Amino acid sequence: MVEKESSVGKWQKEFFENIHLFKRSGMTEDEAKKILQKFLYLSSVTPMPPVMEVFKEPNLLESVGVYTSPEQRSREFMMEFLSPIMKQFTVEGVEI
Repeated sequence: MVEKESSVGKWQKEFFENIHLFKRSGMTEDEAKKILQKFLYLSSVTPMPPVMEVFKEPNLLESVGVYTSPEQRSREFMMEFLSPIMKQFTVEGVEI
């Protein structure tokens, strides 16, 4: 258990090293810290959808399926979280 806590702590520390991406998009350091903290909190309390079990047992894909029902709060947060980062990219597409 100590090993898991150690790796989680290391992962969280490394996660916060990306704060510059949020600051570069115009967020203050405090705003960036808050959104990163919220991400870490939600990632620890949000249950994994059943489809994630296929990474442990690939044969479950047939019975679980890949559809995950939408959850509005999660979607809104991910838009809030990804928008500052995505400002730094240009996405081009071709309509087929």
